[in-house]
Formats: sequence, structure tokens, C-alpha cells
Amino acid sequence: MDIRTLQYWHKLEHFNPYSLQEQHNENIKTFSILRAELFPNFRDPVIKPGKVIRYYNVYFGIFKIDGALKALEKGMGKKMRFRDTGDDESCFCSFSLDTQGIFNPDSFRVSSFPWAIHRVRDGKIVMDEWDQAFHSFETSMFLYLKDNNETMTYDFLLKARNYFASYLNWELDFSDVWLRIDMVIGDKQDPEENKAIADGAGDEIVEQAEPDTQADDEETDAQIKQNDLFNSFFVRDLERIIADVSKNESVCGESFRNFLEHGARNRIDIEHSPDVLLELMAPRNLPKGRWPSDYGSRFMQQVNVNAFLADTIYEQPLFSVNGPPGTGKTTLLKDIIAAIVVNRANAMCNLATPDDAFAEEICQIETKTNKGLYINHVFELKPEIRRYGILVTSNNNGAVENITHSLPSIVEIPKEYNLEEYQYFSEVSDLLFGEGKTWALNAAALGNRKNCTRFVESFWPLNKDSKDAVRYDLNKMLRERIKKISKQDWDRSKARFQAALVEFDKEYVQIESIYKHVLKYRQLQVDLQDVDKEIGKVKTSENAISEQLTFQKQELERLQQEIGRCRTSLEEMRKSDPLLIIKSLFWRSRWCNTYRDLQRQLQSCVMHQQKQNKVVIEIEQAKQILKINIESLGQKRVNLESELAVEREKLEQFRAKTSSHFRVDEYFFGNANEELSKTSPWGYSDLNRLRETLFLEALQLHKAFVENSKLLRDNLDAFAKLMRRQIPAIKAKTAASALLQSFFLIVPVVSTTFASVGSFLKDIPPEDIGYLFIDEAGQAMPQSAAGAIWRAKKVIAVGDPLQIEPVVTLHDSVIDALGRYYSQDIIITDKFTSVQSLSDLANRLGGFRTLEEPDDLWIGAPLIVHNRCQPKVFKISNEIAYNNKMIYASKKRDYAECTWLHVCGNSRNGHYVPEQTKEILPIIKKCFKEYADKNDPSQKYPSLFLISPFRSVRAGLATFFRNNLYGELEQMGIAVNTHVVRAWISNCIGTIHTFQGKQADTVVLCLGVDSGGKGEGAVQWACQRPNILNVAVTRAQGNLYIVGDRSVWGNRDYFETALTYCT
Repeated sequence: MDIRTLQYWHKLEHFNPYSLQEQHNENIKTFSILRAELFPNFRDPVIKPGKVIRYYNVYFGIFKIDGALKALEKGMGKKMRFRDTGDDESCFCSFSLDTQGIFNPDSFRVSSFPWAIHRVRDGKIVMDEWDQAFHSFETSMFLYLKDNNETMTYDFLLKARNYFASYLNWELDFSDVWLRIDMVIGDKQDPEENKAIADGAGDEIVEQAEPDTQADDEETDAQIKQNDLFNSFFVRDLERIIADVSKNESVCGESFRNFLEHGARNRIDIEHSPDVLLELMAPRNLPKGRWPSDYGSRFMQQVNVNAFLADTIYEQPLFSVNGPPGTGKTTLLKDIIAAIVVNRANAMCNLATPDDAFAEEICQIETKTNKGLYINHVFELKPEIRRYGILVTSNNNGAVENITHSLPSIVEIPKEYNLEEYQYFSEVSDLLFGEGKTWALNAAALGNRKNCTRFVESFWPLNKDSKDAVRYDLNKMLRERIKKISKQDWDRSKARFQAALVEFDKEYVQIESIYKHVLKYRQLQVDLQDVDKEIGKVKTSENAISEQLTFQKQELERLQQEIGRCRTSLEEMRKSDPLLIIKSLFWRSRWCNTYRDLQRQLQSCVMHQQKQNKVVIEIEQAKQILKINIESLGQKRVNLESELAVEREKLEQFRAKTSSHFRVDEYFFGNANEELSKTSPWGYSDLNRLRETLFLEALQLHKAFVENSKLLRDNLDAFAKLMRRQIPAIKAKTAASALLQSFFLIVPVVSTTFASVGSFLKDIPPEDIGYLFIDEAGQAMPQSAAGAIWRAKKVIAVGDPLQIEPVVTLHDSVIDALGRYYSQDIIITDKFTSVQSLSDLANRLGGFRTLEEPDDLWIGAPLIVHNRCQPKVFKISNEIAYNNKMIYASKKRDYAECTWLHVCGNSRNGHYVPEQTKEILPIIKKCFKEYADKNDPSQKYPSLFLISPFRSVRAGLATFFRNNLYGELEQMGIAVNTHVVRAWISNCIGTIHTFQGKQADTVVLCLGVDSGGKGEGAVQWACQRPNILNVAVTRAQGNLYIVGDRSVWGNRDYFETALTYCT
């Protein structure tokens, strides 16, 4: 494995500017400091009654990112390709101050970006002693600030700014607001209310703040954490991996190794490999569990599930699925989750008691409580039970939330399963998502501190007060349950699961039998094809030999005629001269010579006749043999047809019995039509229900395990303390893996963003997590996933390289220079390379898509049935990105509009064209009127996205509607709350990157750009690949409006296709 790729990513991260975010929180007061008189008064702050200052957060040395990138251009001596610029700002460092304005050393975070710019000189990047030099700079800043033991002042920080600017030879202008201080406020608490209520709560209760107050504080802290420096997300984790691999390369798992090497051998184009499809769809490869659903899996969905999970020659530690919009990626992940849960339940059946799942005690954790010292005994799970944990990650917060919210939702399973007997700790999940809204505690959004705290307060509450006396308490329930653990309860739960397994196995015997008929049918078809080929060959030979026989017979007849002619001539000569025979022996006259020539000619013809007779006989014999062969092959064909008819009848009987769409010859042998692609061979109702029931019973077995294991309860208690950060670091390092694996036993799926992996999983070793799901992998930079993949045994990346690509603000020359220094190939250094594209390259199973490039694009195992958009939008997407290989399966939306509004105009403040906003306004008002008329309390604002490729257009649109929309709606008599308008503007106006993975009833794509040609570079950037247009249009479930100048956009790549359909 080449460690230089990791080193390249590590250095690249130093050049990533982090963007400072504005705060919108009533508990955060921001001081934007241009000069000394705006500096906060730490000794006498002004705050509201009932509030208290918790701390201050400082953003120091603020500068414009665009200006810094221009400095990089100057340093590298080259201009960047077009980039969508904005007014984003970054800073040198951030840190917090206590309530007296004193520096908090533990809070210091430094941005590597300004330092990295300092390393660029004369068109080169100075790589000598990189790590040592950066850490020296970091230490220098830290000590300078730490040595000031007094209250921070404006003069001290100004002096510090100038000192660090000199240290870096910083030639850029700082922003006018070069210093920002956020005053973080909280509620004042009564000391009496800050005590934990111990009565009946157990020995392990730890004193803490009131839950409501703590939740508010955690939410505020989370907003502050959004401005934690970007490079802290990945740099430290990359350093950890590099250090481990440098010491011992064997610690690198196969999934991570494949990710770095990204070069699959023996690729299989699965779309054109029927034998591979037949193998993957063998019943032995069908998972026993299935996510409950009213709909069956589609063919390629089931193929991909089997390929990832089954023990076949196609199994890979790193797998990828190419899922264009609306093709059922989430459904596929749910089926995999169900299969994994069933597999672990199967392993649990070998346990006499749940506590037999644990091996040895690995440590003890002591916690001071209001009743003294409490000790958690942490036990390690046995390998056969611990390898089933599932981690879901993404760069996209929305993608992570969607999955985590979808799995527990009661609307995600059929009503027939909404029974008490199938509820799985729904009392806890209801606390998180709302009473009656969930059916199972099967997923947890963890990762950052806010999520961990929010989850653990519902999952494992330590406090109780009178107003929450009826609140469900899993902690207390299990504590009381331990007093009456019953082996009979465990045995009954095992018996129920095993009974469901027996029912499945009965059906499995049938489909295995049918599959044998499928194989026989397939072999008979192959044999029939071989026979037909052989008959064709024999007939060709027969035709050829018949022609040869005709020719040879003609030659024989010619010889016979020649013999007759010679004999006649000789006879006539002898008649005319009776002594000619004697004369010919001695005389040399012309007459005698002629006679002798005729004799010799006759002898030669007779000899040739004999040979020719033999040839004709041999050919006739060969022809007869061929005729016999044809008759034999014909009979063989009749027999094969007869056997095929028998097998076909058996398959038809199975199809009729199961009411399935089973068409074996079409599914597996390259003849599948669009309707069949929407179904699956084993996707019939009876088998689906057996697999779903088995999954639900598997969850119930897990529930019985949790309720009957004392050791698990002790581990869960310790896990809750780990999430609350109440465990010392040295103990956490020892116990973290065991505690997380124990948590997976009750909550099978944990989600987090890549940004939180390094901190959330810092003590989790390589290959410790059984399964890693990467969602929206096409928009994630490869290095962002390194830490998660490093810790996983099996990985599946799901996404689409033809949608949003990674957002890379780095200078092209920096990427090239670092790539050359670390000898990286073009795949690694390409700005468009994502987690998805690297995973696709590592995947043996996939397909090809043709773009405007020299080579076809290799994608991972594809999903091809689309179920979201209206027909015209589908056609645009299918044509520009997917070579028309997608299959349409959406409900018909004939009412939906698909229109291009032609609007010219001059741009302002970048690419914003005010005239286009005027055309958009009536659409927005119409959608708000429909929203108001509908009056649906579950809908926060209209299902309407206003999208643009450019940030300047987004800013112009947001400003216009912020200033005008409410008034426009009032004039029309549309009663909509101002909060609704503000929420819509905040959440539904944005660049294309904002809306990946989301959809709305109506989408307006505002293209912007000056009609006079000033924005040519921007247009070329937006049209260089299909991704931007593809993502934008496929957000629309119903109406699509494209607003822009046709003369600017209408003849460009991809947009020309959109104009064709948007009439």
C-alpha cells in the first residue's frame, strides 16, 4: 500500500479554508470588532435578567477567503479555473475566554490555511519539515496567547495579530471586522434545582444540570462548534492513520487498502453478464431478512444486496452502488440492515443465555455519584456476536438525518406490522421523534456532542423530576428487570425466532428447487443453442459437400464422355485401316501418332475415371453421414425442446402459484423488459412476508437479549457515560470499542457525519465496525471518508458521480504541485474524484456510462429504475447523464409543468439578473397561495425550491424575497406567517449543493448570468459536465421551471437537451 496517498491528503487539508459562519441564536451575542470601542466589557457586561454569561468565543485574524485564493494564484504564478466566488471569510485561529475574559488553553484551534499560504513561494510549495514547521507555528500562537494571564484587551489582540502576520509574511488585508467575539449566554440556575433526584433512581446517577437548561446550552454549543476549524475534522485522523500504517502496514484492512489502491481487476459489466446475474440471484445468496414494505425489491436492488452480503466469488470488502436520483438507494440500505440483524439473531440462537455473548472483563470504570462510588464492569463481546454493528456516514447532514429518521418511522413499515408484538423499544424512539411516530429504536444519530447528548437523555436518562414522572426510562426498566431475569423468557424468544426461521426454510426449499429447474432450464437453453449451432454447421457442411459432389459428378461425367469419344475415334481409325494396330507399333507416320495419342488419352481417362468414381463414392458416404448427423441432431433438438417445455411448465406453475412476475428466460438471459426490471425473481408476496416476519422476530430476539443480560445493561450504562464524557480519557480508550459494540446490540444503526468521525470514533481501532454505509458518496472528498473506512470491515458506498461532486476550493496548482511531490496519479488529484468514484474504481461489478470524455466512465453496480420525477424531467436526466439506460417507474404526473422561461438582462453583484426574479415571483406567490389554502399543519412551508448554480444569484434572490415576498403575499390577501416566509427563504433558496438528496413538488432553476457575455467563464463552468443540471432538475417531483437567457444557455452542452423538453 502506498502511504503517500495519505500524506498527499493530509497536506491537501492544510490548504482547505474553513468558512466562518454567522450565528443566529438568541443565546449568542456577536461583537463585530473594527476598533477598540467595540470591544466587549468583560467586567461589566450587559445581559438580560435571568441570564448568565457562560463563556466567550473569539475568532481572531479574520480575512476574505477569495483574497487569500488570489494570493495563492500570485504565489503559484498561475490563475485558477473559474470558481463560484462569494464573500466567505476565514480566520487565523479561534479560542474561548471564561466569563472574566481569560484565555482558555483547551479551546485553542488554529487554521492551517494562512500558514499553508505562507509556504507557497515562487511558484512552488516548500515541503521541507512541513509537519514540524506547522506545529511550531501552532505552538508559537498558542504560547503567545497563553502567556497573557490577564483579561483579554483589544490592544493585546491587535498586537498579536500584527505579530502573527509578520511571522507569516502576511501581505493580505484583514477584513474590516478582523476580530469577532461571540458572547455565549445561558439561563441562570437555582442551586437547589441543580441537584440530581436520587430517590429510586439508582446508585449510578451523576449530578448534572436541569435537562431543559442543558439542552439549550448544548444547542448553543453546537452552533459555536460549527465554527470549529475545518482542518481539525480530518487532519488529526489522517495523522493517526499514517502513524499506525507506518508502524505496521498489516493493521490496514482490505476495505481501506482497496479504497487507496482503487484498481479492481477482472471487471464484470454486470448489465451484460447474465451468468453472473444468475449466480448472484441464487436462493443461497438471498438474505433471510427483509425490511417490511408493501413493495417488492427491484431486480438490480436485489442483485446489489446479494452481491454485498453473500459469500460468493463476487464478494468484496469495498462495494459501491451507483444510484441516480429516485432509484431506491435507501430501500437497498434498509434491506441490508434487515439482513444483518437477522444474521446476528441467528448467531444469538447459539447462546444458552444472553450473558454468554460476553468474553472477559476488560476494565472497570469508577464514577462518583450522589450515593458514593459506582463501578461499571466493562465486558468484551465475543467475536461471533460483535461483527454486526452498522455505521452510516456522509458529508451531508441531511442524508444522515434522512436515514436515521426513516428507519424508526412508523410510516416506513406496512400497517399490518404496527402491532404491539413487533414494537422494539418504541417508547424510547418516541421520546426522540414524537409520541406514536415510531415503531422501533433501530437507529441513533450520534457523532457530534449535541446529537450524543440529545440521544442519551432519551435513551438512558439519569435525571427525573416530577413533571416527567411518567416518562419512559429504559435505564430504570432494565435495572428492575435484572432482578427477575428469566431463562425461560430467553428460550421462548429464541423459539419464536427459530419457528419463523423454519417457516422461511420451508419456502426456501421450494425456491431452491425452482432454482435448480432454472439452472436446468438455462443449461437446456445453452444445449439447444449449441445444437442449433451444430445443426447449422452440419447443414453448412452438407451444402458445401453437396456442391462438391455435384462438381465431382460433373467431372466424372466429363471423363466418361471423354472415354467414349476416345473409344469411338479409335474404333473408326481401326475400321479404316485394319492393320493400324500393327503399324502403330513400328511406324512413325502422323496417322499412327494420332492413334497412339488416342490410346494414351483413353488410358489416362480410364485411370481418372476410376479415381473419380472413388471420390464420388467417398463424398456420397460423407454426405450420408452428415444426413444421419442432421437427423440425430434434429431428434436431439426435439428432445431438448420437450425437456424445455417440461421445465418451462414447472416454472410457469411456480409463477402461477406465487402470483409472481417470474420470467426466467427474460430475467437472466438478456431479454428483460422494462416491466420485469421493476420486479425481482424471488419478490413474491409469500416469501416477502416470511422474510419480513423473520426480521421482526430477530428484533424481538434482540429485545429479549437486552432485557435478560445484566452484563449488557452495565455496558450500556457505561456507554451513556461515555457519550456524556464522564469517563476519563485513558479508560475511554480501553473501553470505547466494547461499549460501542454493546450499544449496537440494542441500536443496530448509528449515524454520523464524516466531520465527527475523528472525535466520535477516536478510540475505535481499525476494522472494528462490522459494516459501514456511505451515503451521498459522490459529493464527499476521498480524504473525508478515510477515518470511517479505516475503522470498518465491510464498506458500501452509495451515490452517483453524475450528481453533486465534492466542493473543492483549493488552487489547481496547489493540487498539481502536491500531487507531483507525492507521485499521485490523475485519479487521486482530479478535483472531481470523490469517495464514490474511488469506490467505483475498486469495485469489480459495475457498468459503463459514456460522457464527453475520451474514455467511458466506469460506475459501481447500477440501480436503473427511477421513481420520482415527471416524465419530461426524467427524460432530461436520462439523456444527459445516463445514456438512456434508466427505466421510468414514477406515477404519471401529466399535470406537471416543464417550462423554460426566457429572460434576458444585465447582471448585478456577480451573476444575479433582477429581471429573472420578476418572472419567478408569480410562481412563488402561486405556490404560497396553494400552501395557505391547503393549511396542512405538518408542512412548515411550501414544497418549493429556488435553485441556482451560483452563490451570487442565490444571494440576490434571497435578498429580494426577504425584502419583498411578505408584502407581495399581503397584497394578494394570502395569510402566511412571517416565520414561514423566513423559514422558506432560509431553507429553500440556495445553490445546487444545498439540495442534494432532497426533493420538492416545484423547482425553479434560476440560471442568472449577464446577457451581454460577461459571464462566459461561469457558463462554461456550469456546462462542463452534466452534474449541475442533473441535480437541479431531478429535485422536482412535479413542476420544473428553468429561468434564463436561451441565447446564453440554450445551445450549451446538456442545457440544449433541457430546452428541447422544456417547451
